[in-house]
Amino acid sequence: MKLCSIDSSTKASGMALFIDGVYKTHVLFDYHKCRDIDERINLMIKSIPKQLNKWKPDIVWIEQPQGEGRNVDTVRKLSEILGAVRCWCVFQKKEYFEIKPSEWRKWLPGYTQGKKQRKELKEESIQYVKERLKIDCTDDESDSICIGLGVLEYYKSIA
Repeated sequence: MKLCSIDSSTKASGMALFIDGVYKTHVLFDYHKCRDIDERINLMIKSIPKQLNKWKPDIVWIEQPQGEGRNVDTVRKLSEILGAVRCWCVFQKKEYFEIKPSEWRKWLPGYTQGKKQRKELKEESIQYVKERLKIDCTDDESDSICIGLGVLEYYKSIA
């Protein structure tokens, strides 16, 4: 079984691949240097499905955009990326799930979210991946990996 987990962003999106419950690889699409948000979103909408075609996952989990305290336009743009991923899943007949950040974090053993600021949570994600998988990576990459690790823990708990 191939599972793909995605942390999408308007500037840099991370994707991780797990095969039969084991982390295999990840990729980062970093378009932060592009000033035009519509162009960045178009690049994400092209890049992410292209990577999905390459990996051919059976199931995709993507982080749900959070509206609290965020710019409505940003949430709308993130929703466009989710729509592209969902469309890929529908046409490929693959399972698609959206997950809140608080959900995948609570599923990870040893991850403490509490009342931390976004920056602290991003740093914890980076450290989590570094300690458990010995991988140095950005917060977008580590969040995508942590989403997958959390989902795998969830599957174990319901098996």
